[in-house]
Amino acid sequence: MSKRPCTVGWAAEMRIPLAQLRFSASENQVWGFEVKRDLYRHDESDLWQPIARNASGLVHNFGLLHGLKDIKPRTQFDVTPYGVAKLETYEGEEGNPWVDGTDLK
Repeated sequence: MSKRPCTVGWAAEMRIPLAQLRFSASENQVWGFEVKRDLYRHDESDLWQPIARNASGLVHNFGLLHGLKDIKPRTQFDVTPYGVAKLETYEGEEGNPWVDGTDLK
């Protein structure tokens, strides 16, 4: 009977569709990447790429993902039509063309 090593911790697997990201069309890509986990009960923050608490800035300290080859950005154009209309009716004033009993906005 073999003993399996005891592991302590957690694992997460995520999929982010490339269609949701903007990136260049170059053949080889290098992306900045960072993952953070906060444990409030222990006042603890864990980062994949360690960043000193007193570091100036944040994004330029992210880790780098190399080896992203031959991925192509998707050309996408979305149009969402939107419109709002309002009609108010009331008793108009006879002889006054500006107060005819309707206001359309």
